[in-house]
Amino acid sequence: MGNLIPVNLKAYIYLAITVLSVPLVAICIKQVTGDLNNDSIVFYRHLFGFISLMPLIFIYGMEIFKTNNLKYNIARAVVTSLAIWLYFLTLSNISLGLAGLLQLCSPIFLPLAALIILKIRETKTAIALQLIAFIGAVLASMPDNEDDIKNLFTMDTDLIFVFAGLLSAILGAFSMIMAKKLSNHDSPMQVMMFFSVSLTIISGFWVVINGNLQIPSMEHIIYFTIGGCIANFSQIWAIKSLQYFSSANYGLFMFCSIPVSYISGYFIYSEIYSPLSIFGMAIIIIVAMASVIRNNKE
Repeated sequence: MGNLIPVNLKAYIYLAITVLSVPLVAICIKQVTGDLNNDSIVFYRHLFGFISLMPLIFIYGMEIFKTNNLKYNIARAVVTSLAIWLYFLTLSNISLGLAGLLQLCSPIFLPLAALIILKIRETKTAIALQLIAFIGAVLASMPDNEDDIKNLFTMDTDLIFVFAGLLSAILGAFSMIMAKKLSNHDSPMQVMMFFSVSLTIISGFWVVINGNLQIPSMEHIIYFTIGGCIANFSQIWAIKSLQYFSSANYGLFMFCSIPVSYISGYFIYSEIYSPLSIFGMAIIIIVAMASVIRNNKE
């Protein structure tokens, strides 16, 4: 069937699945937040996500865990774990809104990561389109009124923790480009499985040494399993997407997860968004469409 689908269309299908997975995982995790602490959520999300992949072992055997670049896989797991740890450190010391805005910076560091790791230089046009989409993402994520905007910098915001949040976003970008490089040696599924195992072990070690492990209910386990499984397989589609798109293009399209998440929030949770947020979402969609047209001309 793969031969019947044009390469260009196949690339956009991979990208669409990746973008759609973001709100689906967020919906699952949202069902457990408030009931469990952050350390437990991170651990169970990886643990049950990995358990949901166990059938693949019976299908592909232990070959699925083999890698041609063990050191680089371990390095990526460490980089990603540090990014997650820094993100939760940020959440504990600055406002949720500011932490979220800092995470939005992650896609704009993809071209830098590609330049350093892959030695690939992006075009000025691709970077400009990505930055415009980033502006749209910031506008879409801004609070509704001035008081809420001021509250972004509550909790006696310390610049060290702002830097930690920004570093988390940068490391997240580097992790994604490292996955793209790994796909030159291993299959996307092998990259995903090694990553899933590594983060389960690292997050488990972290929650145990901190003594923060809480027991989930059966309902929690179901949400963790669904969310973890979607997140793991979305990695495969993300890696496949990066094989077709430049890092700047990929980063631009990942901002499209914001409008998709907001639309999901409207229909599922009856969330209402401000005109500024809608304007920001419109910018993202328009820039994404412009990028599609540009890609088809090249």
